[in-house]
Amino acid sequence: YASVSGGQGNIARGNYSSVSAGYLNIARGNFASVSGGLSNDASGNYSSVSGGQTGDASGSYASVSGGRDNSAFGEHASVSGGRDNEASNRHASVSGGRGNTASADAASVSGGASNTASASYASVSGGDNNVASGNQASVSGGRLNTANAAYASVSSGLSNIASGNWASVSGGSNNNASGNYASVSGGQTNWASGDYSSVSGGQDSDASGNYASVSGGGGNFASGEAASVSGGRGNVASGPDAYAPSP
Repeated sequence: YASVSGGQGNIARGNYSSVSAGYLNIARGNFASVSGGLSNDASGNYSSVSGGQTGDASGSYASVSGGRDNSAFGEHASVSGGRDNEASNRHASVSGGRGNTASADAASVSGGASNTASASYASVSGGDNNVASGNQASVSGGRLNTANAAYASVSSGLSNIASGNWASVSGGSNNNASGNYASVSGGQTNWASGDYSSVSGGQDSDASGNYASVSGGGGNFASGEAASVSGGRGNVASGPDAYAPSP
């Protein structure tokens, strides 16, 4: 019961499959469909390709909506436009952009270029060369940012890393939140390496004690548990509950 409705060189091979226009398209899966375009292939059962060029929907219920050289390999995976994008696991999705990959269960990439979401429910929302590789980790734009622990997040900026569980980096460059629940709020080359530690802007500062905090400035260190430095430069709070005021 397969059907071809127009176009040229199209093939509907699967049971109840259809091709409705375009050139050199093929619907190989059962109930698969191709709606126009060039050299598209819907090989998964219930898969679909809607226009574009060289789209490949090989997962069951997978879909490719336009664009070029896009692939939806996973079951229920989807790619919506763009170029050279790939959704290769169950319920994975890529929404436009170029060279993006969503390779884990329910992972998603929303545009941008050369972004990767490689853990379950991980997401990248734009930017380029960003990686979300922890379960439910997220990167919201920027460039060369990485969230590689569970629930970690990076909100834009350049070359930032959130590597602790539930850690976050909010912009800036070359910042690292490696403690669990740690946070860095902007600035440059700051580290929050203690659990629940925080650095609020500034440069070259490190909150390495659990619950430690540094509030701006440069070259400040809070290494004691619950120690704090309030700005300034070159200040150190190394004992438990120690406090180094801004000079």
